[in-house]
Amino acid sequence: MRRRTETKAELKARADRASSEAWLAAHALHYVLHETPDATAGWPEATDAGRYEATLYAATAPHGGIVLVTFHYPGQRPHTAPYYLENWHANVMGNRVLPLEIKVAASDLMRAACSARARLAAERVREAS
Repeated sequence: MRRRTETKAELKARADRASSEAWLAAHALHYVLHETPDATAGWPEATDAGRYEATLYAATAPHGGIVLVTFHYPGQRPHTAPYYLENWHANVMGNRVLPLEIKVAASDLMRAACSARARLAAERVREAS
């Protein structure tokens, strides 16, 4: 059976996606090592004893902040995935299947990011005057 070869456009799209994922992972690792979290929200997994935790880093950064979503399950190692805050928030709010707890957590983190940005803006105004 002959395998279909990818076109140049498909190869470029795959390379671009891998590059952006690597960039996001590098940002997330930097913030985990060098920053303190701006906010944390958690919610239980719907069917089992698992628990999700979302941690917000760098809410005032130009990219809008990074969220690390970690799934904890008894007897297993935690699994963590990084997302940009605004992308994660839009995906969570746009999904009609997700439970309300996840949407509340996403809203809480977005609210924390907005208040951190407002504090930074107020500090800059005070410094300028």
